[in-house]
Amino acid sequence: MFQSRAKLKLGYSINEFNLGQETMRSNELDLFISNAEKIKKGELIIYNLISNRFIFSQNFFDIKNIDWGIQVEKSPNSFQMHFQALSMLVPLTVPCLLDKAKDWRRNLELGIDILISWINYEESDISITNPYTWNDHTTALRAENLILFTFALQEAGMLNRKNYNIITGLLCKHGEYLSNDKYYFKKNNHGIFQDRALLYIAFLLEDHKEWIEKAKLRVMEQKIFAFNSEYVHVENSPGYQAVVMNLFKHISEFLQFFGDEFGKNLYDEILQAAEFMTYVLKPNRKMAELGDTDGGLGGYLKLSSDGTLFNNPRLTYAATVGASGEKPRFNSRFYKKSGYYIFREHWEKKFFHESTWMLFKAGYVTRSHKHSDDLSFVLYTKGEDVFIDPGWYNYMWGDKFRAYLTSSMAHNTIVVDNKSYSTTDENSYKTGLLKTEKNDAYDYVLGFNDIYPGVQIDRHFYSLKNAILLYDNITSNDKHVYSQFYHLGLNTEIVSSSQNEVLISVGSSGFFVRIKQLLSGTQSEFYEGDFNSSEYGYLSRGFNHIESSKCIKFDVEGYNCNYMTLITIEDEHGNVEGIENLNFNLSSNKLSFSTNEKKYEIFLEERRKMDLTKVKIQKEKNGFSFINESVVPEGVEYAWYLINAETKREAYKTVYMKENKCFFDISEKNTKFWVKSYIRSPLFQRKMNIVGSIEIKSSCEDYAIEHAVNYGLRIKENSYKKDDDLTYTFYVDYEYFGDVKFQWLIYKDGGAQESIYIDNTGVFSYKFKTAGNYTMMYYLRTCGGENEFYVFPSFQVN
Repeated sequence: MFQSRAKLKLGYSINEFNLGQETMRSNELDLFISNAEKIKKGELIIYNLISNRFIFSQNFFDIKNIDWGIQVEKSPNSFQMHFQALSMLVPLTVPCLLDKAKDWRRNLELGIDILISWINYEESDISITNPYTWNDHTTALRAENLILFTFALQEAGMLNRKNYNIITGLLCKHGEYLSNDKYYFKKNNHGIFQDRALLYIAFLLEDHKEWIEKAKLRVMEQKIFAFNSEYVHVENSPGYQAVVMNLFKHISEFLQFFGDEFGKNLYDEILQAAEFMTYVLKPNRKMAELGDTDGGLGGYLKLSSDGTLFNNPRLTYAATVGASGEKPRFNSRFYKKSGYYIFREHWEKKFFHESTWMLFKAGYVTRSHKHSDDLSFVLYTKGEDVFIDPGWYNYMWGDKFRAYLTSSMAHNTIVVDNKSYSTTDENSYKTGLLKTEKNDAYDYVLGFNDIYPGVQIDRHFYSLKNAILLYDNITSNDKHVYSQFYHLGLNTEIVSSSQNEVLISVGSSGFFVRIKQLLSGTQSEFYEGDFNSSEYGYLSRGFNHIESSKCIKFDVEGYNCNYMTLITIEDEHGNVEGIENLNFNLSSNKLSFSTNEKKYEIFLEERRKMDLTKVKIQKEKNGFSFINESVVPEGVEYAWYLINAETKREAYKTVYMKENKCFFDISEKNTKFWVKSYIRSPLFQRKMNIVGSIEIKSSCEDYAIEHAVNYGLRIKENSYKKDDDLTYTFYVDYEYFGDVKFQWLIYKDGGAQESIYIDNTGVFSYKFKTAGNYTMMYYLRTCGGENEFYVFPSFQVN
C-alpha cells in the first residue's frame, strides 16, 4: 500500500481548485445519480472528463475481484486508459459534491473499495504488462480524479487517517511520475494534461514548489508549440483546439486564483485562439468534424459563468445563435499558414441556421490527429450538411473503420489509384495553400498536394457564395486512375444522375445542389455503405459510432488529367441566389457570371509547377560540382546538402541561391556522401530529394559518382502472410536510392508491445509470444528525409 510522509493542505474547496467545473455545472445531474446507482449494483460505467460523457462497457464487476485488465470489444485501449484513470470514481463523486447523492456514504465507501482494489492490482506483477497502468495521459487523468474524490471525502468527513495516508501516498507517487521528464509528452495535448495535474498536486501537497515552477515552464513551451502565429492549434482538429484552450484556461484561472501573474499572461494570449473557433462553427452550432473532432458543441465548449465563451464576444455570438455577444465582422477568413479557408454567407439572426457555409483544407504542421484530408472541402447550406467530413470513430490502430475514415478515400478530395497517402511529419511540406485572393464577387484559394509519389495535384477552389468552381489539375509521368470524391450528408438524396452530372436534394428545404463536370471523359460511380461489400460510404458522429452514408466518385485515367467542376446551390427552378448568367466557355476555360448587375470572369489556368527531374554531379579540379538541370518556373531558388552516409549528418550545405549550380571542395577521404538537392518557388513551395552519391576513397582523384535513377521514395505494395500459428512475415515493396531504416511497431490489444529496427530491407518476420489482437505498423526513415508510415489491418493470433 502506498505510504508517504507528505501532508495535504486541507481546507480548500473544489471551487478553488476549478477541477471538473464543466462536470459540476452539467445539466445531466440525473444521469450521474442514476449511473452511480448502476455502479453500486456492479455495472461497469466510467466517465470521460475530457469530452464529458459516460462510457458504458456492457460489463459487470465484482468489487472483491475487479478485472483491471478487461478488454472491451470496441476500443479496448481508450476504455483501458479511462478505466486505469479510475474514471469510475467520477459518477460516484459528483452527486456527493453537489449534495444530491441518494446514499453519499455508500457512494464514497464503494469508491474507497475501488481505489484499494486498483492499488492491489498496481502492486501486482500483472499490472506491469498493461501499458495503461502508468502512462502520460492516464496518470494525469487519474491524479485529477483522485483529487476530486479527495474533496468529496473531505466534505463528507471521511478523510480518516487510513484514507488520508492512502490519498497522500498516491498523490506523491503521481507527482513524482508527472514531474519526471522521462515520462513527459512534449508538444502534445497529453503533456498539458500532465502539467495541469502536476500543478493541482503541487498546490494540494505541502512543500512542492519545484513542481509548480517545472509545470509553469513546461506550459509555456507547450503554448508556443500548440498555436501558430494565426492562433490555430497545430493538432489538425478543431475539437482539440477547444480541448487545449480549456486546458490553458483552467491552468490560467487556477494560478490567478492563487495570485500567480503567470496565469493572467497565459490567459490573455490564448484568448486570441477563440477567433478561429468563431468561424469553424457551422451555422447549426456544430464544429466542423475535421480530423478527430466530434462535432457536438457541448463536449468541447461550454459557456463560462459570465455567459461567454473564452471572453470572446464573436465566438459567443456564433455559439448562441446571436442571443448574446457581438456579430462577427467577416464572412470569409483565410488561414494560409494553417491551411484553412472558411466562408459564411451571413451572420443575421433571421435564417441563421440556413446560411451557406464552406471550409477548404490543405496543409499541416504535425501528424497528431491528422487525417489524409488535404485539398478536401465541406459544404453546409439550408440547414443541412451536404458534403461532409465523415468523422473519426475511435483511436484504434488497424481498425477497419478508423483506417477508412482517416484515409483520403473518405474525404471530398482527389485520390490516386484508390490509395491513401502517409501523413508523416516529414511529408508536411508537400501540401498546403499557395495562394489566397479575396475579390468582390468571389474568393479564391490554391492548394497543392504532392504527397502521392510522382504525382502533383493542384486544386483551384473558387467560392462564389452559393456556387463553387473547382479546377483540379493533376500531372504525372506515369499513368494513374484519378478519383474525385464527394461524401453526402445524411439528409440528402440523389435525385438524378449521369456520367457528368448529379443533382442532390437538400433535406426538405426545397433546394438542390448540382455537381456538373464541365469536361467530358469522367466515369461516375455511386456507393452506399452496406457493412459488407461496399468499401465507401460510412460516417461517424461519435465514439465507436458508425453508420451508412452515400458517396459519389468521378474517375478519369491518364497521365496529366484535369477536372473542371461547377457546384451550384439551386432552388426548384434552377436559380442560384445572387448569381445570374452563369456560363462556362469550354474553348477558353472561362466562367462568366453576373452579380448585383456587375459582370465577372474567371479564367482557369494551369500553374507552372516545379519538380526535381534532372541533376548532374561531376568531378572538378579540387572538388565536385552540382548542377540542377530540371525545367522549373522563373524565380526558383536552389540549395544543396552533402550528408555523411555513416554519421547521417550534414557535412556540407548552402543557403538558397539563384544559381542552379554549386561547388564543394571536399577534403575527407574514405567517405561516402549522399547528395541532397533542394528547390524553392517564389510561393515558398519546396522540393527536395537524394539525387545521387559521391564516394571518395584514398584520395580526391579516387572516387565514384552514382546518379539516382528515380528520385524520392515509392512504396509499391504492403502485404503479409501467415507462416504458422505464431509467425507472420510482412513485406514492403519499395524503391529508394539511399539507405533506409524500418522501425517496426507491434501493438497488442491496442497497447504498444515492442519496437524493432531493421536496416535496408522491407522483409520482416515476427513470432508472436502470446495470443491477442495484434496491429503491425512501420515507420520507414530514409537518409534524405522521405519518410513513410503504414498500418496493417489488425489480425487475431490464437
